[in-house]
Amino acid sequence: MDEVEAETQEAMEVEQAMKEAAEETGYDEEEQMDYMSQAFIKKIENLINGVDNPSDIFGSTVESALLAAQELLYELENPLTLASVRGENAEMYMEQEKEFYRALIQKLEVL
Repeated sequence: MDEVEAETQEAMEVEQAMKEAAEETGYDEEEQMDYMSQAFIKKIENLINGVDNPSDIFGSTVESALLAAQELLYELENPLTLASVRGENAEMYMEQEKEFYRALIQKLEVL
């Protein structure tokens, strides 16, 4: 029972860190209708690769969320497709998304 409680607590901490990072940076993935976020691209990759829950890119542990945020940030900092090809406002959205991941990483590293 203690293990289940610990896992639930950790999942709640990850969720809270994500909310705080989004509030601090003003990042809202659902808001950018003319830009495919790196998180959205990862969800599509998961779907194509047959991942059981393709929308769950961060997982429920601090370790899984930290790894996912680091990977997404890396992909944004080293894009295969230039921002100018990704949409009219892509550069602005990419910078905002990077800031979100940086803030999230900082929060997760102290948990």
